[in-house]
Amino acid sequence: MYEIIARSKVLKIEQYDVIYKYECSESIDFFNEDLFNKYNKNNEIFIIIYENKLLGVFTLRDDNFILNDTEYSCVKIDYFYVCKKYRTYGLGTLILTDIIWIVKRFRKGTNYILADSLVESCMFYLKKGFDYYKSTKSENSEYNIITMYKKIR
Repeated sequence: MYEIIARSKVLKIEQYDVIYKYECSESIDFFNEDLFNKYNKNNEIFIIIYENKLLGVFTLRDDNFILNDTEYSCVKIDYFYVCKKYRTYGLGTLILTDIIWIVKRFRKGTNYILADSLVESCMFYLKKGFDYYKSTKSENSEYNIITMYKKIR
């Protein structure tokens, strides 16, 4: 559904082993097989690659959320990770821009993007025009998750 995200080479994966085809600048712990299995149930999973290097990973899914007592359809980013070595090059911004463009162009009834973020990275979304929606604890209560939203139409 979202295969057009193409400013950077993005590959939709359906099997975890594909990730091992690419060199990674850090431990693959940021997206292990358990996370893949968790997100693979409801999400489309994409890896960001360039010249045979794994630069990051993100997930997308169709969802709904309630804002001011009204339910809206949205595209949700449950997981978005850019490897530390590549964070200062605007790669996350390019991917997010592509996601928004695709939703605007191909999802006429979808007016919002939702994104889950760790507290440490929520400024990325705030700088991109997202607003605070809610806070939750991760399933293992290890992390606080901030959910942000952005109106795109």
